[in-house]
Amino acid sequence: MIKTDTGGFVTVLDELLKDYKDLISNATEEGLDDAAKIFIRNARVMSPRRSGKYARSWKVKKTKYKYRRYIGNTMIAKGKKFDTIPLINVLEYSTVRDNKHVQKIFDASAAEMANAIANRLKGTKS
Repeated sequence: MIKTDTGGFVTVLDELLKDYKDLISNATEEGLDDAAKIFIRNARVMSPRRSGKYARSWKVKKTKYKYRRYIGNTMIAKGKKFDTIPLINVLEYSTVRDNKHVQKIFDASAAEMANAIANRLKGTKS
């Protein structure tokens, strides 16, 4: 058996793979930022309206965890038993009405959000 020194090749390959991993990670994070903006844009259009304040209260929060975005609504309602409760909970989980508007917003946004992430991974901005 012939012994071959592959140390240089392995080192170069490891560096290339590390660079590629970083590139993919950064593109994914940027794609998730784009996807969050798409969801918020659609949420503002599709939210139940009375005064419009609820529709304007959608926010995205980055977390310390990679590949995660938390999107929520900051509007608060006054409850009977509790001082305050997030209005999104009242609207989404009410037993009086079947509103499930957040799921509807997600369903309407999913394909466009996936495309935004894919475009970032391909190197193009949507």
